[in-house]
Amino acid sequence: MEPRALEATLADGVVSLRCPETGDAEQLIAGRDSEFRRFIGEGSPNPEPTAVVLNPDNQIVGWIDFDVERAWLAEDAMVATATLLIDPANEPSIGVAHRGGFEQCGDVEGQLLFKRYLRQR
Repeated sequence: MEPRALEATLADGVVSLRCPETGDAEQLIAGRDSEFRRFIGEGSPNPEPTAVVLNPDNQIVGWIDFDVERAWLAEDAMVATATLLIDPANEPSIGVAHRGGFEQCGDVEGQLLFKRYLRQR
């Protein structure tokens, strides 16, 4: 099953998500700092996020990828569960996961696995 495209901008008053637009890749690359490189490395020279994350000033502050190629991705995760893999040393992202209602439920290849059920199974 192919992931559905984000059809509208979603917002919670703190951040908003929207579909990628022309020029976003350049902003994502330009925004790579030492924290990015610490956890991600150099990153892709051609990022293709599923959605971009904007702060209240409409500046790109992150992105979301949808990865269906992982062995740990359950068949129903695409419609019922959101999952995050976070480096154990990435305390800011772990904090975001907790504040977002995600629960740690193990680890995968040295990364912490978090899940949040979006609907009843």
